Amino acid sequence: MRKERRILNKTAIDILLEPAGTHNALIMRSMTGLEFGAGLKHQTVCYHNDLRCFETRDPLIVFVVSVSQGWTRRAATLLKQWGHKVILVGADSEALGLDFSGPLLNRANLVRRLLEYFVLAGRTRIASVGNQTHDINDQVRGQAFVAVGEALGLSISANDIYRADDDLVACVGRFLDNIAKYDGAICVNDMAAVELMRQSRERGIGVPERLYVAGSGNSRLGQVVTPSLTTTTLDYFQLGVLAIDIWRLMQRYPDADRFQVSLPCELIIRESTACFPASDKKESAHEVRYAPIDMETESAGGCLDRLEGCLIAGDALDISILGGVHQGSSVASLAEKLFVSQGTVNNRLKRLYALCNVQGKNELTGLLRCYITEASALGCLAAGCS
Repeated sequence: MRKERRILNKTAIDILLEPAGTHNALIMRSMTGLEFGAGLKHQTVCYHNDLRCFETRDPLIVFVVSVSQGWTRRAATLLKQWGHKVILVGADSEALGLDFSGPLLNRANLVRRLLEYFVLAGRTRIASVGNQTHDINDQVRGQAFVAVGEALGLSISANDIYRADDDLVACVGRFLDNIAKYDGAICVNDMAAVELMRQSRERGIGVPERLYVAGSGNSRLGQVVTPSLTTTTLDYFQLGVLAIDIWRLMQRYPDADRFQVSLPCELIIRESTACFPASDKKESAHEVRYAPIDMETESAGGCLDRLEGCLIAGDALDISILGGVHQGSSVASLAEKLFVSQGTVNNRLKRLYALCNVQGKNELTGLLRCYITEASALGCLAAGCS
């Protein structure tokens, strides 16, 4: 359970967090946005995992941070029955058929823009990869994928949606087993896209030469992999900030039925779709060795979430250290290069190990090289954080 974070000693903003969301990188970004927005309003943030703690409390406004259809519907409905007002963060209330307040991401429009872009680039045999049945937002994506595909005259059906209900690695494997059917893959998020590109390299399937790949979320990891990942913005941090603005509106206008704010999404074109229209772009020649991930101890999704969380949490120095680890640099050479003490490097490394859930420098090197093929990409990311 995320600990209470006190910003000022005033009445707390209550946030009910879906238990499954504590390891979701995007949900964690929303929580950071909530904390940031609350700080701007000089408020205290208090997280809860137990729905029943609200059963006997006086009516209040409760933030529900979640993505699962069943859990969200039950939690929001019970809170309403107990007299509370609800702000949904993460799950789309309209897709759930619920009339609750909350910031919205237009995922259906996002899928439409990606499909239109792929068709414009000449890719017409397209799959949707990484959907999860219980995730209401993935359901919206799946429905839009089929409907928009049919409207564009593509031969698309529900059979072209590859679900990751069991495991992301297995899902990607099933898609690649059927690669002959496809020339494009639209993944539900950047983590699924990065895993797809990793397995494609192992099978000798060229991205973007053979397969165009796009993700969603504009993660830092998607910026530093090779090829860099075409994606769409899904600003979960801003989603959390907007939720605090909605909370203020609900306080100011208590008789209003609900408040919803739509957050626009943007298409970011990178190398995984050949930076179209420059479709003749060649992949740089280099030898890459990949360290295997121990899938028996942790899923690829967990590794990817932790790596993305590490890149988000790290400052310019942290990411520069990651770049040095990727290159195999020693602590002494890193300290000299970055003009800091060896003690500083060691302390930063301990924090990075914890964020990535690895046991030491060798494991961290293996994780980085598994997904990020060029250390220079981390250098560019560090420069952008300065």
